[in-house]
Amino acid sequence: MTQAEALIKLIKKWAKDQDDIRLMILYGSYAHKGKTDALSDVDLILFTAYPEKYLEDESWWVEFAPVWLTLTLQEKSLYQRTVIYDGGVMVEFNFYPLASLERFHLSLPSELEPGYKVLVDKEKQAKDLPKPGGKPIPPSTPSPEELHHTIAAFWKDAYLLAKYLRRNELWRAKHYDWASKQHLLQMLSWHALIVRHQDNFSSFQGNGLREWSTPDTYLGLMNAFGRFYPADSWRALEETAKVFAALSDEVAKAMGTDSRGELVKIFTTWFGSLKDQAE
Repeated sequence: MTQAEALIKLIKKWAKDQDDIRLMILYGSYAHKGKTDALSDVDLILFTAYPEKYLEDESWWVEFAPVWLTLTLQEKSLYQRTVIYDGGVMVEFNFYPLASLERFHLSLPSELEPGYKVLVDKEKQAKDLPKPGGKPIPPSTPSPEELHHTIAAFWKDAYLLAKYLRRNELWRAKHYDWASKQHLLQMLSWHALIVRHQDNFSSFQGNGLREWSTPDTYLGLMNAFGRFYPADSWRALEETAKVFAALSDEVAKAMGTDSRGELVKIFTTWFGSLKDQAE
């Protein structure tokens, strides 16, 4: 039994003993046929009459194993406590008020679509939950307007990245470097969906990117990240722009819409002139 499996067993027993916890669901890689390793997270949803108490009480989560750290988050009806236990296993406890269960019955959250397991169900309330689809939910197909907005947003953030590189403000440059990478990830997912007709993937945080991107694109991404160093940051910008331009052109052609190719020429030429000034 792995450390994570042992934790799941202990938490399940604990939840059964808490009168206010009526339902507990395991989701993520431990609940479906995804790949797991020693660093895989344990993701839990718990429905309770008093979700706030599990953020206020500072004792219950230490019962399962020695703790490295814990963080809390409260957002609308979600009360979340994340705990990293000794050995490196992270458990995410997501507490919801019982009234939220109705929403789960109406529409299964996307994170449960690959699969879930009901670990505790004191009133058999999970029997009417929608069945999981058994696979991740891919991104939705963009409209031409959404595609054009993402293309424009990428070049705007790349412009700001180049500007701060020219000023040698590396920290601000890295901020816009990461912003541009988010647009690149969006385009990577649309390329997989629209150009290569893949539908069995999730683009969340680039999860499994090596499996759903092309080998050539994945190799190109290895040059798209730079060190906290001007010359390397310029190189990474050029490579990021190159990959984005190629992907967005293919996506636009597959959709039968304008790829805004003029932006590629305008900004890559300008980047080159700024780089020459910096040198």
